[in-house]
Amino acid sequence: MVKNDFKWDIKRLMHESGKAIKPIAEEFGVTPENLYITSYQASITKRYVEVVERLGYDIQIEYVPLEGEPVGLDLKGAAEELFRREGRTKVSMSEEMGVAQQQIAKYLSHGTLNKRYVDLVHALGYEVKAKFIKRD
Repeated sequence: MVKNDFKWDIKRLMHESGKAIKPIAEEFGVTPENLYITSYQASITKRYVEVVERLGYDIQIEYVPLEGEPVGLDLKGAAEELFRREGRTKVSMSEEMGVAQQQIAKYLSHGTLNKRYVDLVHALGYEVKAKFIKRD
């Protein structure tokens, strides 16, 4: 499960950063309304979330003040770390989910937030980080 409401995350970040939406929208070349649509469209793919849930985790996206150049969000690398931490393999996960091993790799590589959303967060002065919370 993803424990974020991306629309409210953006509103909170705008408030905390003290930045107005109009100049940021102009920077992106869109209207303020379209900029909010970007936050409504932010999501992490369903299959990526399913893999992480089967590993026993929920996903919490966090925002930290940006220091220097943004590095982006590496959800694939984070999931690979969860596999190592849990002593699991893509083979065992593919058997559990009833899909080919290549599909698991595809789910992991496509499990990211859309670039426009991440760019918006960067424009507000924050970096996007993923935190994986062990389920009870």
